[in-house]
Amino acid sequence: MENHGVAEVDLLAEQLYADPDPTVRRRAQASLGVLAKEETDSHLYYAILRQSNSQYTLLLIAQSIVSWFRSTRKWMSLEEQRELIVVHCGGCLTRMFDTGAPKHVVSSLLTAYARLTKLSFENEPFLEAAVDFPLEMLIREQKGSSAAVLSLMLLNVMVQEFSRHDSSKSQTYLSFVAHRHCSGNFGEGPLLKIFLAALKQLEGITTDSVHISEVVKLLESCFTFDFRAIMMDETEGLPFSQFPPSWKSTLLNKQELGTIWGQHARLPYPHCATLLSGIVNICSLHRTLFDSLEERGEYLEYTLTMLTEVTMIQDGRLKIPHYVELFAEACTRVLTSFGYRELRLLKAFEPWVNALSILSVEVVSIPFGQEGSFSTASSILSFWATLTTSKRRSYHEASERDIEDVVTQLLQNFVKARICNFEVNAVDPNFLINGDSHDLNNSVIAQSASYATICLLEPLKCLSDLVTYLNQHFVSPILSSPLSTGWLFYLVGSVVGPVVAAVEEGGVTSCSHLLSFVVWCSTNRLRAGDRDPAMFGPFVECGLLQFLTHLQTVFSGARQAPLATIVTNVFGNHSRMFQFILDSAGHNLLRGAEDARAVEIIRTSAAVITAACRDATPGLLQDLTFDLPPFSELPLAQSERTYKLRTDLMKALWFIRRSEPTTYEQMTSYLSGIEVNMQQTLNNELTSTSFVAGWLRDLRGACQAMNEEGNLFSDFLEWVCGHSHVFVDVLNKSGESPVIVNALMRFLCELVATGRYGRFYLRPSGNSAVGLVLFVNLCAFIEKAEEAVFFRLPYRLNC
Repeated sequence: MENHGVAEVDLLAEQLYADPDPTVRRRAQASLGVLAKEETDSHLYYAILRQSNSQYTLLLIAQSIVSWFRSTRKWMSLEEQRELIVVHCGGCLTRMFDTGAPKHVVSSLLTAYARLTKLSFENEPFLEAAVDFPLEMLIREQKGSSAAVLSLMLLNVMVQEFSRHDSSKSQTYLSFVAHRHCSGNFGEGPLLKIFLAALKQLEGITTDSVHISEVVKLLESCFTFDFRAIMMDETEGLPFSQFPPSWKSTLLNKQELGTIWGQHARLPYPHCATLLSGIVNICSLHRTLFDSLEERGEYLEYTLTMLTEVTMIQDGRLKIPHYVELFAEACTRVLTSFGYRELRLLKAFEPWVNALSILSVEVVSIPFGQEGSFSTASSILSFWATLTTSKRRSYHEASERDIEDVVTQLLQNFVKARICNFEVNAVDPNFLINGDSHDLNNSVIAQSASYATICLLEPLKCLSDLVTYLNQHFVSPILSSPLSTGWLFYLVGSVVGPVVAAVEEGGVTSCSHLLSFVVWCSTNRLRAGDRDPAMFGPFVECGLLQFLTHLQTVFSGARQAPLATIVTNVFGNHSRMFQFILDSAGHNLLRGAEDARAVEIIRTSAAVITAACRDATPGLLQDLTFDLPPFSELPLAQSERTYKLRTDLMKALWFIRRSEPTTYEQMTSYLSGIEVNMQQTLNNELTSTSFVAGWLRDLRGACQAMNEEGNLFSDFLEWVCGHSHVFVDVLNKSGESPVIVNALMRFLCELVATGRYGRFYLRPSGNSAVGLVLFVNLCAFIEKAEEAVFFRLPYRLNC
């Protein structure tokens, strides 16, 4: 190939990417594969980068040159590396950008330059000339020129490349350890030079500057650089930013900070949002960056003042959800880094809280379903949850009231917008009936959890205010609105966990009124003659299930006097509470497979019932009534989408009908329905795929229940071995059905324990004669399954 030169590579690259004939493409790929090999002459790359104008060739070279350089750099001097990266790769990039090459070609060359530079920073001496090339271009060229824009783009891609680790390319590019070396070598000196150059560019830009987008993006990348060089999912959870000590004089310089905050205030959206995304990280500087309390206090005073001034900007940015989310995150980061105890001593604290409260009330008052009521409201509530939690953890004996009144107003407006705003039809009813929105679910759960956390600041007052507010509205309007009903269940469910569980004698009355109200709403909903489908849609049902889950967790084994009194006030006794849980969750087991989120709702309902009955005493279980038709007749059994849920139902059925002491006779009675189904299949009476797979799923649920019993599991294994002939018969007759074979294998996996590396072994209870018989039977079942699945496959293919 080297003898044919650039023209030959251009032709092969075009064949590889554009020829419709797969044979031609494969031949071209084989010929071009040598480009990435170590023995390829560097002069071929130089020639291609100097001469080729083919987008196909340049796309190919942008990928292969990185692999080639990775394997040959150990033989190259620093000057040879500079010639490849700066002179040829940088020159090609400049040439293609000036000639108006397609964006994907320019993007590929930018990435190639950045990756080559990163590889040159793994070991000393580092090729700092690769960083100086775009920096010098930026300083040399006129602001806003195409060359200046290109240099900003290249610097941005370079910073992002050094910051992130691509785990998918650990073998072909850089391992994680190598990435950390490169990132650490780059972060102290070269990145600071890039940051200072970007700040210099920021000083002079106006709203009319053509390169404004590139400047703010570069600053954002510098601010969000992963200086710790750890995985991104771990970084996101840290509340502070760990800038190197060499950055301190710049980050704490009032003039530099004034430029950043000032331009953020002047620039319009979306540029101000991009800059704010970076500012978030300088709002949470690590404590070790400061030498004294005075220095830290001065920085915090300035930061809170700037954040307060943001709320006074009148250009409309505070009406844009994305911007408000970033602003809320910046405020939260200050709080998580330094805490209420330190911030409350600042002069700027009270104005900051007051300004935030005005914005927060405005956001949480947006009717749910409208723009700004999802993740934006969640971000705002998350800030207040963080603030109230920080104050609770820093309580002194004589704590002053400072944020309590603000919090009360915030919660009242939130409840009004979520539960009592009947006039505004914020969400299409069809969205509630058939809705499966990821944003909807996450926002409701997050906002409910934040609401409960905020209530913990003054739990008794918040509960009393909620009860008073609900009493001011008639029950019928709430029950006529699926949105209001669902939110009522979600909010009270979240409150039941941390708030109600911590009440003392003084809160019994409020808690009793609140739970009575919700229980009445739930019961009335089931008894209503004219059923609105939306009232049984996924939004309302998931809200009720959350309420039932927390209710069962907190009150099922309540021994504290206040909780026991609440149960008596609301239900009369524990038996009626458990019956309420069974009735409220049990009707979901009759849902059809076509319902939105039917699988999630049915599975959660079965889990709620199982947990409730597991905690109930045997005497209490005898007082409960719970009737279901045979599983094979349930709507969920009629669909391949939901028939697997029979496993969850069968497990729940054991705990509903369980009595102590558990006996072998009780187990066989529990399994009698499955035994009838097995016999019907054995007699060829009912052999449909759904029927056989259904009772196999029932067996899996029974196995899960027996495994929890412990003392009955060996008896269950004996029962399974006694019916081994049925499983063999099923495999002989229906072994070609993947649904049946899969159901059987899932059941067999439940009989054994899962070890490391996907291995299975017998449970300790199987170390007996029964265990030996089980092992023999399992081997026979698997042998039959292999014969049915694999040995008959050629026959099926020939047919």
